[in-house]
Amino acid sequence: TVDHIYFSFVYFCPPAGTSPMPYWGLSPYGSCSDSNEYSLMTVESNDPASISTINGMGFKTIASIGGWNFPSHYFSQMVSSKESRAKFISSAKSFLSQHGMAGIDLDWEFPCSPARENPVKITCDKFRTVHDDGGSCPQDTDGLVALLKEMREELGSDTYISVASQASKHNWEAMGIAEATPYVDHWHVMNYDYAVPDIPDGAVMSPNQPLYTPKSP
Repeated sequence: TVDHIYFSFVYFCPPAGTSPMPYWGLSPYGSCSDSNEYSLMTVESNDPASISTINGMGFKTIASIGGWNFPSHYFSQMVSSKESRAKFISSAKSFLSQHGMAGIDLDWEFPCSPARENPVKITCDKFRTVHDDGGSCPQDTDGLVALLKEMREELGSDTYISVASQASKHNWEAMGIAEATPYVDHWHVMNYDYAVPDIPDGAVMSPNQPLYTPKSP
């Protein structure tokens, strides 16, 4: 039985001083500025109606925030101080109430990641590129754990909180799973990435969704 639906993706406005502003932070997608950094936002014009439709079907709708095309650096900056985390949490609380949503899924890909360029396909022949400065350890790990703890304290036990986690050993260690788990309802494992070669003695190629990565022959 399906009772939770993950709505993806919800974004949040970049840190104050971001220049150039990513395309989705400006009209016709968003209206981000220094004054509303870390405020949650929908990107597509039909998103609010879609969320309402899903709610009307009786599902508990979870706002999945981030995704592969969302700069890791924005998460890194958001979790870096108690003040910036508070801005995000306050906006999240209002966003969930406004849209009648049951919780939040953090899809940060990934804490401590290197800088990269994010090419985004807008239409069949239109692309946008958003630069990502990446993050750093241990600041990202400590910040994510602090964010989840403060989210739980502010949003309460009735709000569903999950975190998308890729199975690479490097990435799960950077997420501070042991420290963060007390504040999380579940870790949303991206099982299509479950077989990875960075586990000692793991095969370079493995079945798609094993419980454990098979050892190399």
